[in-house]
Amino acid sequence: MTAWCALAFVLLSTGPAPTAPKASPQAPGAEATRADRLADPTLERLLLLLETRGFADARKADQAELEALLAAAQERYVRGDDFGSAALLYEALGAPRFAHLRPMPTFAAVEYHLGVALQSYGARRMAAAAFDAVLLRGHDGAYFGPALRRRVDVELARRDYAAGVAAIEDVLRRAGALDDLAPHEVDELDYLRGRARLAAGDRKGAIEALSSVGPTSRFRTAATYLTGVVHALERRFDDAEAAFCRVVATDEHDPKALLIDRRYFPVRDLAQLGLGRIAHERRRHLVAFYHYVQVPDDSDYIADALFESAWTLAERGEYRLARGTIEELRRRFPKSPQAVEARLLEALIVLHDCDFRRAEQAFTRLVDDLAPVLDHVETIRENPARLRALHEELRRLQRGEPISQGDLDAHLVLLGLLERDRIYVRLADEADAVAREAEFLGRVDRLAERALARLGEGDVAAAFDPQVAVADAAERARNLERAIAEMTSQLRRAEALGADADLVAAERERIAALRRRAKALRTRAVRALLEGAPVGSAQAEDVRRMLEDERRRLARLRAEAFDAAERLDAAAVTALGERLGRVRKRIDDLLGEARMGRIDAVLGAKKKLEIEVQDLAAGRFPPELFGTLELTGLLGEDEEYWPYEGEYWADEYEAER
Repeated sequence: MTAWCALAFVLLSTGPAPTAPKASPQAPGAEATRADRLADPTLERLLLLLETRGFADARKADQAELEALLAAAQERYVRGDDFGSAALLYEALGAPRFAHLRPMPTFAAVEYHLGVALQSYGARRMAAAAFDAVLLRGHDGAYFGPALRRRVDVELARRDYAAGVAAIEDVLRRAGALDDLAPHEVDELDYLRGRARLAAGDRKGAIEALSSVGPTSRFRTAATYLTGVVHALERRFDDAEAAFCRVVATDEHDPKALLIDRRYFPVRDLAQLGLGRIAHERRRHLVAFYHYVQVPDDSDYIADALFESAWTLAERGEYRLARGTIEELRRRFPKSPQAVEARLLEALIVLHDCDFRRAEQAFTRLVDDLAPVLDHVETIRENPARLRALHEELRRLQRGEPISQGDLDAHLVLLGLLERDRIYVRLADEADAVAREAEFLGRVDRLAERALARLGEGDVAAAFDPQVAVADAAERARNLERAIAEMTSQLRRAEALGADADLVAAERERIAALRRRAKALRTRAVRALLEGAPVGSAQAEDVRRMLEDERRRLARLRAEAFDAAERLDAAAVTALGERLGRVRKRIDDLLGEARMGRIDAVLGAKKKLEIEVQDLAAGRFPPELFGTLELTGLLGEDEEYWPYEGEYWADEYEAER
């Protein structure tokens, strides 16, 4: 795909060049150093024709020119132009004038930085191909280690660990480097193998692979933590505690600590939570509380720590501290997944204090707040359009965009209850990656269109080629569907703000009609391209004809990419529907507990009233009347009691939880 970036840059940046002497044969073995997926014979044929026709520079590039090209690409990458950086680097990969430099170390740097730019852009498959090209150069290359680490990062981001291990091992085997890896390079593969075995349910194999990760590996902390997780799942709590303690005992001032990266700190917080949960499971509540308060306030897991510390304090009988912790959780994280269960826990604490009236009110409010959420979930599950809109909203949230606070309360509570689901996240991420590569093809096509204009007049027909136009229509239809999903969210927020019900209903019908038209447009465009006969350019001799034919092939690839992204997106939406089913069950369980708690509060209030009546009949006064009766007995007929109106000072120490 990036091949056409290089071609466009050649055409747009050069004019007719002087004829160069005939190139010498390519260095032996140079072609073997390139990954198969990066090789593009059509591109090389086009570039050769461009050189012979005088449209491109045919002179051999030297080392200084290659270094200048690499520096320019790195400058674009630093400025945030990932696409431009990748396109410029691919010129060196595809242009025949750079072919004699392929065995040079600088060319390995070009391949490596191409992978970095593509990875940053979001085109993970193409980035993997670039890193594979570096690995195939052999273990002695200066960029072998960095490329292997980046290659492992790509597979971790894709979350298909088993396929990633197989692909990397195949490349290393072809490069003859699988048996010559350094210990820290073996650690990279061992960690990926451990993740693959853990995902497959092979806990014993996962522990074996994760335990093999060495002490100087960047994955040592994560591997140790996952080992503890597996031990905890097997209920071997002593071994799990030992693993978690090794994670939190890392000295940040130790020189070896410099071998870790920023991923250490979230793992350390997870290890503290793990130690707290094990202590809670063993009924050691103070120890559990100690570990929970070790989670820093700026951690991503502080809401979990607050909720679980409140729970362990309540089980120990420290109700005042538990209520304070719950109040802090509700104040700082009102829309977190733990906020709803924290309200239930708070109501149970009030019930345990025998304050039955207040407990009944708390349970009633919880039922009143959760019942609309349950109805909202059912509405979304029954309406595919709303389910798709929720999917788009979750993707925006995962990209870091904030939640609109003007939305329906039920919808905000639902977003808080929707925790990360492994299957849904993997499908949605893969759909985004494929769509990103399809958008990349669209940008490449625009460069190819400009390249045609550079070749001379008469490019109007190529610019408005029907297949290319249909591919553009498919992309615009997909973007339109995303915009319609955003309109659905805005309509829901307007409904929450009290908009007229008739206007809301009419607007909802209009949006539904737009959604149907956009989906039909995208379906027709993709079908038209997929059912059309493939266009090749192997027999074409003219540069313009070859480029026009390849633009049509590019349009077909875009259609196939959008079709794959759409199918992945549909699978993600299906997974989201199943996820909503689990959320519905969870809400049902919470409502059941809240209703039972309300019944207990009513029965408790009734029983308390019966006891008070019996005590009064027996001449015993309830405790709350003791002070009142005592004061009344000390007052004369003409005296009146004035309560103290001074200032009560709060406790100066307010930091305890």
